[in-house]
Amino acid sequence: MNVAVGGVGFFPDDYVNSPYPKPWNDKGGHAATAFWNARNNWLPTWKLDQNSGEDAAMQVKYVRVWKMAASP
Repeated sequence: MNVAVGGVGFFPDDYVNSPYPKPWNDKGGHAATAFWNARNNWLPTWKLDQNSGEDAAMQVKYVRVWKMAASP
């Protein structure tokens, strides 16, 4: 599982999560650093001050796993 923050190849470079553009560039070489440096834009949207920050965490209700049949 992955929220893809600071990752490359998940969102186009021109993606805008209104009102801010994606804070990193896939070809920049420092995507995670650029994401962290832009935290003044995105961190307030995570609502860390509510519900002890639990609403800011990725929450998974369940995971399904299937066994794939072997190829002939």
